[in-house]
Amino acid sequence: GNIRRDIGYMDRYGLMGIQAESHEQWWTQTLNIYVPVKLGWDRNADVDAIVSGFYRNMFGPAAASVARFGAMFEHLVTSVPKDAARDFEQAFLLGFTPAFHAQARGLLDEANRALATASIAPGERQKITERLRRYRYGLLLTEMQAREVQDRRAGRMERVFADLDSLRTLFSAMEADSGLSDAVDVRLAVLQNRTWLERTRQFRDIWEDPVRTPERRVELSLMLDAGETRR
Repeated sequence: GNIRRDIGYMDRYGLMGIQAESHEQWWTQTLNIYVPVKLGWDRNADVDAIVSGFYRNMFGPAAASVARFGAMFEHLVTSVPKDAARDFEQAFLLGFTPAFHAQARGLLDEANRALATASIAPGERQKITERLRRYRYGLLLTEMQAREVQDRRAGRMERVFADLDSLRTLFSAMEADSGLSDAVDVRLAVLQNRTWLERTRQFRDIWEDPVRTPERRVELSLMLDAGETRR
């Protein structure tokens, strides 16, 4: 939606080229690079046809399910108000609810089932299987990062500690998996994770030093979540 609009707008004012940046999740950002490149060769190309062709070429018999998966994220982005009076990051992240991620995972499960019953060459099946695996890791990373930011912005610092530790464990597993070397910029993700761990260290010390037992920390966390501030 936004790319279709923006490329056309910039072309009317003499667009010469595009420099694209993405988040550390390379594989889930691919379409955002592919569409502008195709429009660079033909500014009047049918964007819907480009998108359909991308999913068909990349995912074969699983294309319809993965296309719906991608459409979920596009709809979420385009539905967030964009003006100076609103916090875009918070509004965007609030859209990443447990129900949203459950639906997205269901579409990837559906894609795997469609692939399993399709009559295609074994080599092509393996390629598509690996692509779906990269998308699944991208979804998991999105879910975990959104949860960490949501907890941080809500002041749930004990949960933030756990979120960051979980992300560090995930990055370590991805670093050890050669099949995921091009799925995510793990080095950048690890650096960001380490930076946030350092920033939260003082909060962790403030929390853990006076509250010695894990049981009491859980009790206080439940009280804070319920809106209690004194006890």
